[in-house]
Amino acid sequence: MKKLLLFLLMFLPVFAMADKHTGKETNPKYLEGAVPLKDGIVSFINEFTVENKTKDELYQSMLQWAGNRFKPHGELSSRIAYTNKEKGEIAVVAEEYIIFSSALLSIDRTRIYYNFLINVDDNKCKLTMQRIRYWYNENRDGGLKYTAEDWITDKYALNKKKTKLASKSGKFRKATIDLKDNLFLSAKKTVNSDSNIEGTAQNDKNENAGTETENNITISKELDKISLSELPNDLSSRAINGYITITAGNNEEVEIKAENWGGIGKATDTDVTYILIEENRIAAGALMKQYDTYTISFYPAKGEEADIIIECKKLKTEKMTQERLKTMNPALSASKNYTLFTGSITQIKMLK
Repeated sequence: MKKLLLFLLMFLPVFAMADKHTGKETNPKYLEGAVPLKDGIVSFINEFTVENKTKDELYQSMLQWAGNRFKPHGELSSRIAYTNKEKGEIAVVAEEYIIFSSALLSIDRTRIYYNFLINVDDNKCKLTMQRIRYWYNENRDGGLKYTAEDWITDKYALNKKKTKLASKSGKFRKATIDLKDNLFLSAKKTVNSDSNIEGTAQNDKNENAGTETENNITISKELDKISLSELPNDLSSRAINGYITITAGNNEEVEIKAENWGGIGKATDTDVTYILIEENRIAAGALMKQYDTYTISFYPAKGEEADIIIECKKLKTEKMTQERLKTMNPALSASKNYTLFTGSITQIKMLK
């Protein structure tokens, strides 16, 4: 018995070390103060200046950006609800999906509703995201509905010491902050084509750490190599709200639909991507079948550069049965024939 106890004690430090290195620390950008309240309402606000841009120029740029970014998609009804050129005001009512995780046989997502307000003046722009609501697991007995004020604030989405995200509401808080960051960054890129932007985020600290500073914003168009753990969890949302392409061979690029993105998973301890191609998509299917290596590119909107590129080496090609297809993605039509392409991830690049 003593020998057994000594044996176990010898390995306790090893187990502790394993826990320490496998456990992920919460990024400070998601912790205390990251979800600000204004008059009791969760309000993400970002104001910045744009050199040599008139009010009319900024208004037209933001109007075009909003029109491309917020538009109906299937049953989701995002739209521009109000415009006033004279006052420099644009109001958007948004409805989209946040994907928490997407694997071969399951998808964890919530529908999110919010208002996005844009106010411009000469050399100035103000962005506000507020009135945020969620509809989670809508297909399961009507699902669950939350407001941001009662779900992702410090009180509900952090532990008592405010050092970690809560187990349930924490993922909503993290994903909402990521969505807000992507919206603000995309809007700034639109008006940054020939200008130097300087600005501050009100009650919005550590926004896009490594890309933007509190007083000076520098946006690089170079994509940096990242690890899989650094990849955002909202790739399916990006595919829905932007668009996705496959490139292979002599840089032949084919656009695919958001439903064709099957997510990221594991195959024999290898990190892989899944792409589902309908048989009548001749160009996309031929490209995937012809080449052993390919890249999957995620674009935030038409006319913008890809901000995430995943390079893959094809591992497996298989026909999907109707039963398996229904289990993997119920939104796909079981009357159509699909081929599943599994590719090992060789490199990931992202705009930081």
